[in-house]
Amino acid sequence: MKNLTLVKRAPFGSLLVDCYTDDCGNFYMTREQIGQALEYPHPRQSIDAIHRRRKKRLDPFSTVVKTATVDGKNREVVFYSSRGVYEICRHSNQPKADAFYDCVYEVLEGLRLGYLELQAHKTTPLWKAARASGIETRKAEGQTIKQFVEYARAQGSGHADRYYTSLSMLANKAAEVENRNQAYAGNLALLQIVERVIDAALIEGMAEGLPYKEIYQKCAQRAASVAALPGIKEGKQ
Repeated sequence: MKNLTLVKRAPFGSLLVDCYTDDCGNFYMTREQIGQALEYPHPRQSIDAIHRRRKKRLDPFSTVVKTATVDGKNREVVFYSSRGVYEICRHSNQPKADAFYDCVYEVLEGLRLGYLELQAHKTTPLWKAARASGIETRKAEGQTIKQFVEYARAQGSGHADRYYTSLSMLANKAAEVENRNQAYAGNLALLQIVERVIDAALIEGMAEGLPYKEIYQKCAQRAASVAALPGIKEGKQ
């Protein structure tokens, strides 16, 4: 039995078909949704019938996962790997079989090769840990930004309060994060690094007595340098 995570909802006609992945990067769809996409009157039973006829072939490409229902009970759900989905389409006589095959191929290959984005953000412990850690880093940086705002105001800045927003935007841009609650775990981790870099630049600049505008430019340069490191970003939102 595998642990599967929902990573993509792909449109097919009037349906949104859910795509799941396991810890090894394999992709799956449920028996029921395959049957719905192929427009069987009885989706689960119809795909089960195909499976029974092709049991030797389809058993290796299927897995059963227990999921909780709305009434708190556990229900066994049959999932098929990408090869299993293709096999079912191949042996289905439904008019939509070829079109669904093409759709699945495009979506699953896109996920596998990386040109379609995974959307597993809030469901994983990794994301939750990255978000929680980022919040703590943000709190610490907030105190430093407050000191910098007072520092800039003391040097004659008439709009020092704007640095609360502009420094946050600087970090978000470097990490390619538009919404922290929807960002990739990898980009949240990058955002945390960038915020620490900015925090250090602010502290160093104020300790050296540099002009506030120069300190801000140093923050921007260091954030851009971190963001430019190859392979550091997970993806765009």
